[in-house]
Order: sequence, then structure tokens, then C-alpha cells
Amino acid sequence: GATINTVENAGSRLHLELTPLKDRTNHVLPNLSRHHDRQGHPDRQMQGAAKKSLNMGRHIMPRGKHLPDITLKQLTEYDITHMKEDHHGKPHIYARLLFKHFVPFESCKIWTAQKVNFDGYGGRRAIPENLLVTIMKEVRNEFGELKPEDKTEIKNKLNYLLKNPPKTGWPRPF
Repeated sequence: GATINTVENAGSRLHLELTPLKDRTNHVLPNLSRHHDRQGHPDRQMQGAAKKSLNMGRHIMPRGKHLPDITLKQLTEYDITHMKEDHHGKPHIYARLLFKHFVPFESCKIWTAQKVNFDGYGGRRAIPENLLVTIMKEVRNEFGELKPEDKTEIKNKLNYLLKNPPKTGWPRPF
């Protein structure tokens, strides 16, 4: 069986398991909570919560800072008209077209090497704030207030574009 220690700290109790869990091959596993620890008695529920509060899971880096602002290429009525024809009613496609319009291909390749992403998640650098604000403003002008799933889709598609820039067609000629 496992040895459980109880530690009092600032009025709360923390239960620590001293014996590591082992798998079938007798290798020591990371400090995982057992299935029954999350059910039943309140002390066992507290034990699971205490383990989570000690951040024994994946550590997520704080958000990275935005890259310096860039000079954005002028958006003409001609560009807007053609982008509106090509987005097929999908905000993430419109955002991708705007991104490709504003960001030179060479800058995107450099950002890919620097591991830049949409919002700086995971300690990476974020795209320039003026670019982010302009893209989201233009998308809102076209589609109105965005649903959370639309914002997530925009973030995911632009992150994919930053990780895997296309070899040709940047920006798309209209």
C-alpha cells in the first residue's frame, strides 16, 4: 500500500503519497492520482485537488510579448471587394486573406523560424499588435460580432499559417 502524509499549511490539509505508482513492468510512473482518489470520500477529493494545485501536470509558459508593430500595406477597395468574394461567408478565411495581404512572405518565414503564434500562447512571441487589431477589426466590420468558435477558428488557422507558410501564392493575386 501507499504511505500517505498529511501536511497542514495555512489552514488547509495536503495529502502526499510517498510511495510512487508503478506500471506492470515495475517502472516508476509520474505522480498520477488514482481513479478512486477522485471519487467518494471528501478527503480523497481534496487529495486530487491538492495534486492539481501543485501543478504536477503540464506547465504552460506565460504568454509571450507581441512582436514590434509593422508597417501595414494599404487595403484598397479593390482588395476588399475581391477578399469578400473569396471568403465564402467564413470569418477565418477572410482573416487568412487579410493576414496574407498585410504580411510580406519574407516576414512570415522569419516568424515561422522564430516560432511566433497568434497570441503568444506557450511563451512564444505574438504577432504584432497592430496587425492583430487590424485583422480582427476588419473581420468584425465584415461579419459583425464574432462567436467564440469563430475567434478560435481564426486563431487556429493563422497559427497553422505561421507554422506552415505556403511555398507559393503569397499574397494571393486578385
